[in-house]
Amino acid sequence: MQIFQHGSTWLRADFHLHTKADKEFKFDESNNTSSFKKEYVERLQQENIGVGVITNHNKFDLKEFKSLRKEARKEEIYLMAGVELSVNDGSNGIHCLIVFDYENWIDNSVDYINQFLDAAFEGIPNRENENARCKYGLQDLLKKLDEHSKDGRDNFIIMAHVNQNSGFLKELNGGRITEFAQNSLFKKIVLGFQKFRDYGKLEALNNWFENVLPAFVEGSDCKSIEGVGVAHKQNEQDKKCFIKLGEYEFNAVKYAFSHHKERIANEKPNIQDCFLKKIIIETNDTPTEIKLNPNLNTVIGMRGGGKSTLLETIRFGLDILPEQNNSSYKEDIVKRFLGQGREMTLEFFDKQDNLCYKIKRTQANPPQIFDADGNLKKNLKIENIIEIAYFGQKDLEEVGKDFNEKIIKERILNKQLITYQEKIRKAGLEVKDCISNLQSLKKQEQNLEITENKIAVLKEQIDKFKEYGLEQFIQKEIDYSNDEAKLESIKSTLNEIISKLKIEISQIDISTHLDYQSNQEESQKLFKNDIIPCLQKIEDSFKAFEKTLSDQENIFLLKDFLVAKRKFTDHHNQLKVEFEEIKKQINQPDADVEKHKQNEKDLIKEQDLLNQIKSETKKLEVLENKLTKSLETLQTAWKEEFDFINSEINKLNALDFEFEIQISFQGNKENFSDWLQTCTRQLQKDKHIKKIVEHYDNPINIYKDLYKEESELKTILSGGHLFPTFIESFEENINDFLTYKVPDKYVFLYDGKDLQKYSIGQKATALIAFILANEQKKLFIIDQPEDDLDNFTVADKIVERVKDLKPTTQFIFVTHNPNILALGDSEQIIICEYDEENQKTQFANIGSIDNPKIQQAAIRIMEGGKEAFSRREKIYQTWK
Repeated sequence: MQIFQHGSTWLRADFHLHTKADKEFKFDESNNTSSFKKEYVERLQQENIGVGVITNHNKFDLKEFKSLRKEARKEEIYLMAGVELSVNDGSNGIHCLIVFDYENWIDNSVDYINQFLDAAFEGIPNRENENARCKYGLQDLLKKLDEHSKDGRDNFIIMAHVNQNSGFLKELNGGRITEFAQNSLFKKIVLGFQKFRDYGKLEALNNWFENVLPAFVEGSDCKSIEGVGVAHKQNEQDKKCFIKLGEYEFNAVKYAFSHHKERIANEKPNIQDCFLKKIIIETNDTPTEIKLNPNLNTVIGMRGGGKSTLLETIRFGLDILPEQNNSSYKEDIVKRFLGQGREMTLEFFDKQDNLCYKIKRTQANPPQIFDADGNLKKNLKIENIIEIAYFGQKDLEEVGKDFNEKIIKERILNKQLITYQEKIRKAGLEVKDCISNLQSLKKQEQNLEITENKIAVLKEQIDKFKEYGLEQFIQKEIDYSNDEAKLESIKSTLNEIISKLKIEISQIDISTHLDYQSNQEESQKLFKNDIIPCLQKIEDSFKAFEKTLSDQENIFLLKDFLVAKRKFTDHHNQLKVEFEEIKKQINQPDADVEKHKQNEKDLIKEQDLLNQIKSETKKLEVLENKLTKSLETLQTAWKEEFDFINSEINKLNALDFEFEIQISFQGNKENFSDWLQTCTRQLQKDKHIKKIVEHYDNPINIYKDLYKEESELKTILSGGHLFPTFIESFEENINDFLTYKVPDKYVFLYDGKDLQKYSIGQKATALIAFILANEQKKLFIIDQPEDDLDNFTVADKIVERVKDLKPTTQFIFVTHNPNILALGDSEQIIICEYDEENQKTQFANIGSIDNPKIQQAAIRIMEGGKEAFSRREKIYQTWK
C-alpha cells in the first residue's frame, strides 16, 4: 500500500462506527443518488479516517461489512469487524465494543461472529435494540472471548462511552472497578476506554488500575451518514484519536493498543522540520529506491549482506568523512557499490511532507544540493539542512577508547559550539590587538627620553650658533632664496600659458567660410562686401598673434619680466658674496651654516615627534583598561561555552544512566602545569610551577600580579633571577599567555567509578548515551552499536532513549540486535541480501515491523529462525 511505503505512519481512527444496518442509524436511500457504501467511505475520507471499527448494536451484518470493507480498501482505509455488545452488568447494562480478528472469525462459509452473538442472546428477543442486554455478565463475556482466542479467533474489547450511561465507569462502583482492574482476563482483553471525559476521576482511576490504564480512544458513535467520523467536542475542542500502524492487520492494531503510550495519541505527533525520506541509486536497469521513515529505521541482514555498504553510501552522499582508523575500507565499499558514474540522490522532506532539498552525488564528484524547484544551491551546506551524528562500524569502539573533552566538543557538540567559539575567537583577537597597541605605546615611551635628549642637543647647538651673529644673515639668505624660487615659478607659469595659447590658436580655422557663395543677388553683395572681408580680417589677426607667440617672440613678450628677474638675481648674487665674506671672517670650526640650517629643521621635526609621543602615551592608561575589559570578555566567552556544555552534560546525567560526567571550569591543573613548564623552562615543575598553579587559576590572573610591588608570584619566584626571567618569558610570549585557556576538567564516571578503569564497551556505552542526550542532532546514523554494547544496556537504556527521541528525531541503525528493532518498535525495516549470482547488494524487503513478511524475515535473520526462537522462549520460561 502507498500509505505504508515509508513504514509506520500515524492515522486518524474511529473505534465506534455505526452503519445503516443498525436500527439507530438514519439513512434514506431513496433520497441519495450514490450508493450507501460510496457515501459512507466518502465521509470517512472527508474526516481523514484511516482506521475504523464497525460496531453496530448487538448486530453484525456480514454482507454489508464485506461491501464497505472492499470499498474502503480502494481508498486505503482499513475497516475492522466489531459489535457494540450490551452485557448484563450495572443498572443499565455495560456497552462493550468488541473488535474481531475478521480473517479468523469469518472462516470461508462459517460466520463465528454471528454464532457468538446468537449464543449471547439465546432466548432474548429484540436483541438489536440499543437497550437490549445479552445474557452474559462482563466476567462471562471475558471468559467466552478468551475461549475463542484459544481457538485461534483473536479479539479485544474497548469499553464504550465509559463516563455515560451504560459506560463501564458510570455503571460500576469503585469496588467492582478495582475487582476488574486486577482481573487477569480483563487486563488481557480490555485494551481501551472510549470517550473518557471525567479527568477529575483520573487519579482514582490510576489507583484502581495501579497506574496501568487501558488506552483512551475516540469514536464518533454516528447515528447518520452526516455524523460518520465527526469528532465529539469537549470544551469546544475536537476529541480525536490517532493510531500508529505499519500494516493493515488486526495484530498490528492490537499491538498498538498493547503499547498505546507509543502508538496511540489524541493528536497526530509532529515530526522534525526536515528528514531524509528517500534514497535513489541509479543503476543500468531500474533505479534502486530506499524509502525511509522520519523516526526509527533499522537495516538488517545476514553478515556480508551489504548493510554497512548501504550505511556508508548514505554517509558518502551526506559528505561525512569516515574515521581515520578504517576510512580506506569504508571508501572502497562505497566505490564498489556506486561504481563509475552511478548517481545517488538523497531526498529531504519537511514536516508537511513536501520535498525541500535533493542532494545528488556520484562516486567521483562532490555533492550538489538542489532546492524543491531544482535550483542548485552553491553556498548551502548539508549541515545547514540537518544536524547529523554518524558513527560507522567500530567507530564507537575507536572513539570510546579515549572519551574526552575533544570528543564532546568536536564530534558531538561541534555545530552547537560554533557561536560560542566564534565569540571566543573574536575576544582573543581583541586581546591580541590590545597587546599589540600597548607594546607600540611602550616603545613610544622608550623613545620619549631619546627624543627629549635629541631636542636638548639640537637646542644647545642652535644657541651656540646664534652667538656668532650669523642667524640674521642666514634668515636673509633663506628669504632671498624663497623669493628667487617664486620668480622661477612665475616664469614657468607664463611659459605654460604661452604654450597653451599657441596650441589653441593653431587649431582655429575660418577659411572654410571664406568660399561661401549665396544664390541671392542682394545676399551676394552683402557677403562679398561686408561678411567675407570681416572674416578675412579676423583670420589675419589670429595668424599675426600666432606669429607673435613663436619662440623668438616669446622673449619679446617676457622681456620686461626677465629684466626685472635678472635685476633681482644680480642683487641676490651680490648678497651671497657678502655673506661668504662674513663667514670667512669667523674662524670657528662649529660655525657650520649648513649644519645650523639642518639643526633648525631637525629641531622642528623632533619637537613634532615629541608632541606625538606625549599624545600617544596619554592613551596608555586607556589601553590598559581596554585590555582588562578584553580579558574579562574572553573569560566570559570561555565561561559561556562551558555553561552550555555543562547544561548538555546535565541532560545526560538526568537520563538515569549509570554513566555520569562531572565537569569543572578551567579545572585541568595538570594541563596548565605542563603548558606553563613549556613556556618557562627555567622553572622547576615540582617546586615553582606547582605553587603557581595552586595559587593562580589561569595566566590572566598571573598577569594581574606580574608588575605589583608585592605579590604571591614574587614570593614564589624569589631568589636569583627567577622572577625577572619569568617576566621576560611572559612578555616574550604575552599573546600566548593571555589567550591560553586552561582546559576544563572532565571526570567520566561509570557506576560511580572512573571510566578509564572500564572496558571499551562500557566507554562506548557512555559515548552513545551522550550522543543520544544531545537533542540538537536530528539524524542519527549508527552502524551496529551492539558490537560494543551488551544486550541489557541496549534494551534497558539505549532503546528507551531512542523511543523518547523518535517523535522528533530520525534514526538509521544497522543492527543484528533484535532489541533495537523489536523493543524500539522500528517504523521501517530494510532487509539487505547479497545476490551471489549477480554479485551485488539488493534490498529484498522494505517495510514496517507490523508487516508479517518483515516479521518472519526478522525472526529468521536475528533469532536464527522461528524454531530457534521458540526453543529459546521455552528455555526462558523454564528459567523463569
